[in-house]
Amino acid sequence: MSPSEPAASPSVPTRAAPHRRWWEFSLSTRLSLIFGLLGVVGIVASLAYSFLSTRAAMQAEINSRLDRHKVTVTTLLDNRLQRLEIFLQSATARRTLSALSAPAQPLEEMAADISLVFQEVSVGSDVDIFFVLDPTGKPVIDNARIDLQPLLARMTSPIQYVGGWRLESLPAGHALIKSTPLFEPASLSVRGYLFVGLSLSDKSPFVNEWFANTTLDWFVLGHEADIILIARRAVPVDAPDPFAALWNFFDLRGLHAREFTLELKGLVDPIWLEIGLSREQLTALLTGHLSTGLGLSGGFLVLVMLFAVWVKVHHDKAISRLMGFIHAVQTGQRGVHFQDTGIYEYNRVGAAMQDMVEDLHVAAAVFDSADGMIVTDSALKILRVNRAFAQMLGCDARTLPGRDVLEVLAGEGQEALRPIVLERLVRKGAWRGDVAGLRCDGAELALRVAISEVRGGRRQEVMNHVVTVADVSQQKADAARIQQLAYFDPLTGLPNRRLQLERLERALADSAVSLQFGAILYLDVDDFKSLNDTRGHASGDRLLVEMASRLTRAVRQGDSVARMGGDEFVVLLQHLGQEGGQAQDRAMGVATAVLESLRRPVDLEDGEHHCTVSIGVTLFCGDPLSVEELLQQADLAMYEAKAHGRNAVRLFQPDMYAVAMQRVGLEQELRRALANEEFVLHYQPIWSAQDEIVGAEVLLRWNHPEGGLRSGGEIIPAAERSGLILPLGAWVLEQACRTLARWGRSTEYAHLMLSVNVSVKQFQQPDFVQVVQDALARTGGNPKRLSLELTESLFLDVRDSDIDKMRQLKRMGVRFSLDDFGTGYSSLSYLKALPLDVLKIDRCFVHDLDDDPRSGDFVRTIVSLAQALQLDVVAEGVETPHQRQRLLECGCRRFQGFLMGRPVPLAELVQQIDEASSRRRVV
Repeated sequence: MSPSEPAASPSVPTRAAPHRRWWEFSLSTRLSLIFGLLGVVGIVASLAYSFLSTRAAMQAEINSRLDRHKVTVTTLLDNRLQRLEIFLQSATARRTLSALSAPAQPLEEMAADISLVFQEVSVGSDVDIFFVLDPTGKPVIDNARIDLQPLLARMTSPIQYVGGWRLESLPAGHALIKSTPLFEPASLSVRGYLFVGLSLSDKSPFVNEWFANTTLDWFVLGHEADIILIARRAVPVDAPDPFAALWNFFDLRGLHAREFTLELKGLVDPIWLEIGLSREQLTALLTGHLSTGLGLSGGFLVLVMLFAVWVKVHHDKAISRLMGFIHAVQTGQRGVHFQDTGIYEYNRVGAAMQDMVEDLHVAAAVFDSADGMIVTDSALKILRVNRAFAQMLGCDARTLPGRDVLEVLAGEGQEALRPIVLERLVRKGAWRGDVAGLRCDGAELALRVAISEVRGGRRQEVMNHVVTVADVSQQKADAARIQQLAYFDPLTGLPNRRLQLERLERALADSAVSLQFGAILYLDVDDFKSLNDTRGHASGDRLLVEMASRLTRAVRQGDSVARMGGDEFVVLLQHLGQEGGQAQDRAMGVATAVLESLRRPVDLEDGEHHCTVSIGVTLFCGDPLSVEELLQQADLAMYEAKAHGRNAVRLFQPDMYAVAMQRVGLEQELRRALANEEFVLHYQPIWSAQDEIVGAEVLLRWNHPEGGLRSGGEIIPAAERSGLILPLGAWVLEQACRTLARWGRSTEYAHLMLSVNVSVKQFQQPDFVQVVQDALARTGGNPKRLSLELTESLFLDVRDSDIDKMRQLKRMGVRFSLDDFGTGYSSLSYLKALPLDVLKIDRCFVHDLDDDPRSGDFVRTIVSLAQALQLDVVAEGVETPHQRQRLLECGCRRFQGFLMGRPVPLAELVQQIDEASSRRRVV
């Protein structure tokens, strides 16, 4: 033995290295051979995949192209029909608006007007068929480009073409035809029908354009089993095909077509369309897909070869690194870390030894994480809980082991929860869900729980369960709050507009299936803005909350009540029956009950408030109308209720559309008239018992440029609805003050009074006192000669602020008259509280003096009451000497009416005053 050689350890006998036989290969060589074999298999699989993917890609591409063409042809037809719809609407609308103030015209002249409109609008060039029929179906004007006689012979009634586009067969092919009725604006009677149509024949310019805008080879249009037209491009049938065999393999033979039904709004007769692409058009596409697949297969082979070389080189290095780590572990070295070898299996072997130690530390760290964790035995008895779970429940962790985990988590709800959990654990080995739990102090918790089995042993039996618990109470509260804000009104708690629209959509769908009638009630609080302006938004909010509560109690159980915004509410009624009359009675009955419930006074913090609502009702039963259209109908009916005095219910009628248009037109004319200074004032004199003119009432007139002089009865209601009453009332007040200023400069007229009517909305404006002060200051009018006339409806909800306004003006010298006394809400209490100067007896009591002996007693009572309250009395509507004599006998000393004088311009009133003064001087 050489001295330099170490001695062999006697405890570790040396072992000779094993001899490698000639047929045995190293692991690297084996892997290289395996990858070579896998490469061959991979090439074959890649080629097969390329062919299969090419077939799938070709089929997907064909479907995609046909889908795009489907959208294109549908859009082209839809756009053309919409343009024709616009023509129908514009033609009839311009005709209607242009004839609103014109006398009735013969249908031939109406048709000529519409024909002129047809020539003016740009869409006229797109109309293939255009004609006008009278109500009996007789042609009045015919601009059709084809023979319409067969169509007219088949037509039973023109009105059947009003609802939508109908498909008709004509000598030159087929056409889509629609009509709209022509109304006489003055009487709203049907004068005829305007028809337009779109030709669908193979010679139609639109069909040629329709087909030309696509690359389709096949284009068939049909209705039910009939073919309307066929369009097909010329396709060479004898051209050589290099892919003849592949077409059969890919199942892409011949023409590729798709048939679908055209879904267009307003189309009455369903039309189907078949479109297709020929094989020649797809040859280039197939070539591209095949070349891509073959290229991928070749590239895959190269990659496999390169990968086999890489495996051979890196495998020996990985083996060396793995063996070094195993040796270090075997020798007990500390702090050694396994280095990645680049081979998954070797990494697992090397990391297993290190992970056994590290897993213990990781398990301990995870168990004490922020989420609650529980370990149980196979019977779900708690073995251990972490600190986070104990803090979550507010319990001592030492008290929980040994208890049933479901009892701890769910409390009394464990009996219902246990079978569900056990069944899920048996089938899936895990359960996840939300549990309503309790803290140890009794507070409620929303827990998200996940239970997983832990199996072990040779039989893989259940040994433990791991339970993770998270507190999701805040998360659920936030979700509930978001849901509440998204679908419910925060003030009243009622469903909001979004939720109600969804319910209306479902109600329409259910009605179409069950054929049960439903109804929509549209409610609006009358004069709600005045309440906000005078009492503040807090009072308005309290009123809306009370209205919502009463409305919910007044409707039937199951009816849906929602606040649409502001002071508007919508009630959805369902299951009203399958008979229209019965359904209407039930809907109107609910609306009447709602009206009665909401008209009762409401107690607010600053006093009682009388409130009314206007209700519009519309019925539906499988209607083709949308939810928005039904709401519009109910809205129109509601405005009709407002137009007839409010505090009413109106059922929607089709003629309300025309009334609404007239109302809008009148309001627009009033705005123009105010801007153009078309309003004038007339004055009706007030006479004393001594035949002396002591004053006059200012009355508004509209000097219409075409309709002549119009009275205030036509002006005031429209001005009230549109809000124009405020600038219009301010203008009247200004002009009256100017007249008083001119009279004040003359001793002959300085004693005269002028009465100006003030609307409720005008008086309730917060700055009303300032408006009157400014008008008097600008004009120099004498406030002591100005009398403001108020109606009794103002005092339906009299407030301290209203009385304060009157007292401020009284201190300036302005007088107040109570107009139409005895016809409204007369009350001795407010007559005593209000600073009034004059009571005006309504004309209805004066007219009855001729026929009803008791009317004299009524008048005598009013005069006595006025005298007791130290108020002057003026009788309105005096038209006969007998009436004047009876009024004198009752003690009335001032009169106004046609007997003494009609409303006249200011110059004529001055002339009457001068004549009366002359007669008095002569006497």
